[in-house]
Amino acid sequence: VFLFFGGELLSKINRISERFFPALPLLPPAQEKFWLVLTLSLMITLVFLCYWGQIDIARHFFVVPPILVSKFVSTFFFFVFFVFGERALAYFVG
Repeated sequence: VFLFFGGELLSKINRISERFFPALPLLPPAQEKFWLVLTLSLMITLVFLCYWGQIDIARHFFVVPPILVSKFVSTFFFFVFFVFGERALAYFVG
């Protein structure tokens, strides 16, 4: 989704924000691919860890803490950026 439709996803969130939350600022679409590489790396790693964990969660329980840490960090910083930075709907959705 991030690789092929990342720009469209942010564009749709911005359109929803314009329509229902016009007071919130919009995030500009990224023009470069630098951060996309890092996002894809993280997402593929999470997919792999989730897949590996679900095969036999009792045996592969060690994958659960990295998954939870990763999800906590992304959720935490979306929250921080929304509350203390730009109150863009995209940060709230994240």
